[in-house]
Amino acid sequence: MSELLLSAPAMQLPLGRLGGAFEALAAAGVDELHFEIGDGVFAPCFGLDPAFVRVAKASCGLPCHAHLLVESPERHIEAFAAAGCDVITVHAEACGHAHRVLQQIRNAGSAPGIAVKATTPLTTLDYLLPEAARVLLLTRDLGDTDTAPLNAASERAKILGEIIRYHKYAAELEVKGGIDFRQAALFARLGVRRLVVDGAAIYPAPDADPAVTLAAFRGQAHAAEHLV
Repeated sequence: MSELLLSAPAMQLPLGRLGGAFEALAAAGVDELHFEIGDGVFAPCFGLDPAFVRVAKASCGLPCHAHLLVESPERHIEAFAAAGCDVITVHAEACGHAHRVLQQIRNAGSAPGIAVKATTPLTTLDYLLPEAARVLLLTRDLGDTDTAPLNAASERAKILGEIIRYHKYAAELEVKGGIDFRQAALFARLGVRRLVVDGAAIYPAPDADPAVTLAAFRGQAHAAEHLV
């Protein structure tokens, strides 16, 4: 199984001790912090703002990834780039001119990412993959925090991974949404490079140690390799 890089969702961290939580994740071996930015329109939930990214940058050295679940994301690119986001991902469904937005992200100094919802046709990405450093594939419906990935999620990841490899695109493939250790093993086998781990897996209890929970997640995923 290829080694998965793990991202931690900042939205689900204990806000009362945010700085310490970022430091603990860095010490636990997290590869990236994932900031979900919702506007209550494109996505049903409200998310974080650039101030949280600035706190993370002041607290630890982890790369920061802003996932903009917002309409007209071009309005927010400069603010998140200035806050220190290493990667900024926008949704193909939310952009009137996605190529232009990806170039805007690159010009602002961040790596451009493109995302699609769990049921958006993958053909939407046909002419965007060459411009992207990251492709984020959602595995369940927006706002759904209680169910497992949709049945088609692994097949979609397989198809998209094959397209990226065939064309030798530089884009890394990432998945997000209710993924347990068995599914993580499957996605890794299919060529997925990055995984956004659910907050419940990192903090199953308020006082959970992320070093312990993330090590357990990685170990279980490796052990499940022969089952998928």
